Amino acid sequence: MNDKGGSYAEYVVVSEETVAPMPDGLNMLMAGGLPIAGVTALSNLQVSGTGNKTKLMLWGASGGVGHVALQLAKRMGANVFAIASGADGVALVKQLGADEAVDGHSDDVVQRTRAFAPDGFDVALVLVGGDTVQSTLSLVRQGGTIAFPNGVMPEPLALDGVELKKANGFANPTLLDQLNRLIDMGEFQVHIAQTFGLEEAAQAQSAMKQHYLGKIVLRVSGE
Repeated sequence: MNDKGGSYAEYVVVSEETVAPMPDGLNMLMAGGLPIAGVTALSNLQVSGTGNKTKLMLWGASGGVGHVALQLAKRMGANVFAIASGADGVALVKQLGADEAVDGHSDDVVQRTRAFAPDGFDVALVLVGGDTVQSTLSLVRQGGTIAFPNGVMPEPLALDGVELKKANGFANPTLLDQLNRLIDMGEFQVHIAQTFGLEEAAQAQSAMKQHYLGKIVLRVSGE
């Protein structure tokens, strides 16, 4: 992982502190799609205080970061209400262990969300923006937390008494070790929507503008 950004390349030089062993059970494509999504998801779950019996509202649950966050949150003991994209997104997050799931484009999002946590959510992890997202955040209880990473636009707003935390995932040995330990607890899925060769990077960027679930991954020749 390169926290300074960069471009697609066949070879890259990185600090030893930003790499970790590939978790058992993942193939090379899954491992390639995991690091940024994994550390971003875990960083936000940690700063929000997600743990055993946390009632978690997860917006963007079928996306690249979201479907990883869902699985990590379940391993941390949370009860997860997953808000996904499309019927296929709802099917994916249910298969990944969501306690309940709804399409974020449906008309009953707010009602379904309120019914899941009538006393309010402890945490909302927001990975997408929009008016519907904001309309559900009033359901986070007093003393609860709304967490989101850089890039969510518009940024979520919190009511008085609700803490707003912004966390970006930067790799470090402790975080990577915690991520691997959670993944090693059982079968873990990095959902790959499409793969492209390195020479097809432009097509991969175009594909990211369309509806897809999980991750789009570039494949280095020979992998």
